[in-house]
Amino acid sequence: MRNLNGEELTSRIKDWTDLVDGLSKKYDLKEYQLLSDTLFLICEYNEKNIKALFALSRDLLTMGIEKSIPIKGAISYGEVYWGKLIYGKAVIDAHYIEIEQNWIGITCSSKVLDIQTYYGQGLVICYPPCFKSGKFTLMPVVNWDPPRGDDLFKKIVTKGLMKEGEQIESKIVQMVDNTNTFRLYKHNILNVRKLKTDQYHGTYHTNFLD
Repeated sequence: MRNLNGEELTSRIKDWTDLVDGLSKKYDLKEYQLLSDTLFLICEYNEKNIKALFALSRDLLTMGIEKSIPIKGAISYGEVYWGKLIYGKAVIDAHYIEIEQNWIGITCSSKVLDIQTYYGQGLVICYPPCFKSGKFTLMPVVNWDPPRGDDLFKKIVTKGLMKEGEQIESKIVQMVDNTNTFRLYKHNILNVRKLKTDQYHGTYHTNFLD
């Protein structure tokens, strides 16, 4: 909003609203609200909806970054009050997880029921999401395929995300590194070591770079 105006800004806003609207229709998850760059989406808990929610989240990350819309988010479970005012314990839980992250990804709260079921289906991966503070914690994260580091970096500094010639903040570089580490971890366990994604196969991130 700070860096663009006129037709460029209108086009970028349309990219965002069209992305959300298209995916909500594709996966038949139509109860959502947009507040600027924040998406709230709810659904009744059942296997069909949860699978659709994970698939929507994967596509939101993948298609978003292609449009230079980097996304971080959280999925939680619990009571939500839905109307002009959105609130509830699940909203607080999801907000806390989302705001603590410093990567491009979507993390699931431990409150989501039967989460082990979805590891086996390749929808989520056991991984320590990159939090800004707190303890090293293994959590279910949405399974998606980030672009390679150089391409990823370009996607999060173009199309108005930064002004031309603006100095890049270290937290942006760290976000790229954190997201690229997840990509390398996935590649290592799935393609090299042929391991399952229902547990974490490393106690520190650089052990698989060798």
